[in-house]
Amino acid sequence: LPESIGTLYNLQVMLLMNCRQLEELPPNTGNLINLRHLDITNLYGDGLKEMPLQMGKLTNLQTLSDFVVGEGSGSSSIRELGNLQQLRGSLSISRLENVTDAQDAREVNLKSKQGIKELFLKWNGEIVTNVLEFLQPHDLSLEQLTIKGCTGTRFPTWLGDSSFSRMVLLRLEDCENCTSLPPLGQLPLLKDLTIEGMRGVEQVGPEFYGEGCSNPFPSLKNLTFADMEEWKGWFSYGVEPFTRLSKLSLNRCKNLLGELPKHLPSLKELVINSCPKLVVTANLGRLAETQTGNSIDLSGPLTYLSINDVSIPASLCNPNVADEVNVLANATSNHLKSLTRLHVENIPKLTSLPLWFIQGLTGLQELKIEYCSELASLWQNEVRLQHHFPALIRLGISACHQLVCLFEEKDDDEEEGQHEELPCLRMLEYLRLSHCEKLEKLPQDLHTLKDLSIEFCPGFISFPKTGLPSRLRTLNIRNCPRFISFPKRGLPSMLRTLEISSCGALRSLTEGLEHNNSIEVLEVSDCPSLTCLSYRGALPHTLKVLGISSCEKLESIVLVDEGLKINSSLHSVSITCCGNLKALPDGPHNLSELRIGQCDNLESLPEG
Repeated sequence: LPESIGTLYNLQVMLLMNCRQLEELPPNTGNLINLRHLDITNLYGDGLKEMPLQMGKLTNLQTLSDFVVGEGSGSSSIRELGNLQQLRGSLSISRLENVTDAQDAREVNLKSKQGIKELFLKWNGEIVTNVLEFLQPHDLSLEQLTIKGCTGTRFPTWLGDSSFSRMVLLRLEDCENCTSLPPLGQLPLLKDLTIEGMRGVEQVGPEFYGEGCSNPFPSLKNLTFADMEEWKGWFSYGVEPFTRLSKLSLNRCKNLLGELPKHLPSLKELVINSCPKLVVTANLGRLAETQTGNSIDLSGPLTYLSINDVSIPASLCNPNVADEVNVLANATSNHLKSLTRLHVENIPKLTSLPLWFIQGLTGLQELKIEYCSELASLWQNEVRLQHHFPALIRLGISACHQLVCLFEEKDDDEEEGQHEELPCLRMLEYLRLSHCEKLEKLPQDLHTLKDLSIEFCPGFISFPKTGLPSRLRTLNIRNCPRFISFPKRGLPSMLRTLEISSCGALRSLTEGLEHNNSIEVLEVSDCPSLTCLSYRGALPHTLKVLGISSCEKLESIVLVDEGLKINSSLHSVSITCCGNLKALPDGPHNLSELRIGQCDNLESLPEG
C-alpha cells in the first residue's frame, strides 16, 4: 500500500479483505487516529508479516480483525494493544511466538476489553513460550475462544474457569506440548467444543471435567476430538457428563482404546473415523460383556451414525451369526430404530449386512457404504423374508470391490427376480453405485427409483430385461466399458436427463431413445464405439439440450430423413471432438446455441 494512505487523517474505515499479495501496512498507519475499522481478513499466503509501529495510537479503533506480532524492533509490540480500549466484536492475535517477554503480554490487558466477544490466539512456530497465562480475556463478555498452536507446556488457570459464564464455543488446536486438558466441564454454557492435534495428551479423565464438578458440561451439544495421536484412554468414572450432547465426532485417534462415556442420553449423531483400535458394539447384553471393554455402544436416540476404520468384532460382521447372538440382537434392535442416516466406511470384515443389524433400521432414510473390500451384497438370500429398510430413500455404495449384486439371487433363470416380490427398498428414490469392479447387474423393478448413477463399474454390462424403473427421471452412466445397450423396452417415459460417458462398448442409443417422448437433456461423451445415436427414428421431440463430445467413430446423429426438424424444443447443441462426423441433419430452426469444435471431417452445416 502507498505511504500516502497514512496521511488520510480523517479515514475511519479501511477494508483490505482478500488482498492476495498484501504483506505489510504503510509504516505511518499509526497516524490514522480517527480509524475505527481495520479489516485484513482472508489474506493469501502467510498474510501480514507484522504490524507497523505505533499501532497503539489508533485509540478509536473498534474493529481489528488481526494483530500480527512482529519479530524485530521495527514493528509494533503486542503491548500496543493495551491502548486500544474501544476494541469490540472479534479479535485475532497472530504469531504469538514472537512475544519473548511475558510482561508485554500482561500489558495488553485483555481482561479490561469488555467488548471482545470472539478471540483467536495463534502461534506459528516451535519456540516455547508461556504467555497464554497473561492473555486472559474478560470473563463476562467472551463467547467464543480459539487457541491454536500454543507452544506452552500447560494451559493457564483461567481457561475453563466457571466465571466464563457466556462462553459457548471453544477450540483447542495443535497445542502439542500440553499433556493434559483444562477443566472445561466447568463452563456452564459451553455448547460446541473441538479439541484437535493435542499430540501430547494420553489420557482424558477427571481433570477434563473439573475436580468436584457434579454436572460437567451441562450445556455441551457438539464435541469433536481429532488427530489425537497418543490418546489412549477416556475415563468418566463417578460422573455422568454430556447429558445434552447431541453430536460426538472422533477423528483419526489411532491409539484410542479406552472405554468411552456410555450414558449419552441425548446423542443423535455419532461419527467415528480412523480409530482402528476402537471396538464398536451394539449394547447387546451378554454379547457386549465378551468384548475387551474398549468400546462405544450404539444405544441412545441416534439419528446419524458414521463409522470409518474402526474394529467391529467378527461375530457382529458375520451374516450367519449364532442363534444366541441373534436373539440378543433382536432384543436390543430398538436402539437402531431412530437412525435416519448411516455411513459405513472401511470395515474390511463386512461381507453383507447382518440380520441383527438391518432388522432394526426401520427409520433409515439414507445409507452410504464405502471402501468395504469384502462386501459382496447388502444381505443374503435367506434374510429377504424380512421387510428391510422400509423408509430408505437414498442408497450409495462406493469402492466395494467384491460387490456382485445388491441382493443375492437364485441362479435359475426361471426364478430371476424372485426377490422383487418382497417389499424391500420400496421407498428408494436415489441409487448411486461407484467403483464396484465386479458389479454386473441391478435388481429388477425398483419401482420408486427416480435418480440412478452407475460410475466406474467395469463389470457392468446391461440393465434387467424387464427394463428400467418407470419413475426414473435422471440416469447417469459413466466409465462402464462393458456396457452394451439399453433394454429393448426403451427408456422410462418419465426420464428427463440421460448422461453417458466413457462407455467403450456402446454403439448406439437406439433401444433407449426409440420409444421415449420425455427426455430433455442428452449428454454423450468419450464413447469410442458409438456410430449413431439412433438408427431407427428421430430423437425425442421433447429434447432441449444435446451434447456430444469425444466420440471418434460417430458418423451421424440420426439415420432418418426428417433429421432434427421435428425437434421444435431443441435450443442448445454442442458437438466437439467427433472426427468422423461429416454432416449434420437439417433443422431444427429454434436453436439459440450451437457449438461445434474439432470435427475435422465436417463438410457442411445444415441449411437454416
